[in-house]
Amino acid sequence: MDKKEILEKSRAENRKQDERERSVGIQSSLVGLLCASVVILFLACHRMFVLSWAPIDDLLVILCAALAGTHLHRAIRLKSLLSGLCALIFLAIGILHLIEYLSQGR
Repeated sequence: MDKKEILEKSRAENRKQDERERSVGIQSSLVGLLCASVVILFLACHRMFVLSWAPIDDLLVILCAALAGTHLHRAIRLKSLLSGLCALIFLAIGILHLIEYLSQGR
């Protein structure tokens, strides 16, 4: 096997991985959006029935939920430790802002 054949075989093998990563990336984005939608719905109901207006913490919760959902899905599908760590960080920040948001109780 010469250098050209080895390079061509390596590219063919990596093409499948690249397509898989792209597909998982798209799915991760959709999961993140779904997580954000659920949080938005919860915050909208809380704002309608409990509060007359909401502080900025609700927006931070939405952002963190979308980012945590995206990274969590990517971590599970690609078994990526870095994405899992990012998901946990965004989840923790989101929970802290959610607690702050709910504790204001205006």
